[in-house]
Amino acid sequence: MKNLLVKTRHGRTIFADFALQAKAGELVVITGENGSGKSTLLRVLAGLQPPTGGKIAIGGVDLYQLPADQRAEVVGYLPQSVHVFREPWPTT
Repeated sequence: MKNLLVKTRHGRTIFADFALQAKAGELVVITGENGSGKSTLLRVLAGLQPPTGGKIAIGGVDLYQLPADQRAEVVGYLPQSVHVFREPWPTT
């Protein structure tokens, strides 16, 4: 990530000039206070929320130039929120 800029749809800045570089296989831990932007950062990395500016590249390839299925092969995101289904999950 380089020069990452993320703003809300109302114009509030979440990240400005944020940068991160990690090597293949390196473990990165994201911590912070409630509301500090951890989930937003992960949504941007997963391609669920485009950044306002900056670049995110994996192996030199711009993450947002990859089709969604290829992006899903290199980035995974499991949100913290719990989803409850009203109907039983099909067993077949």
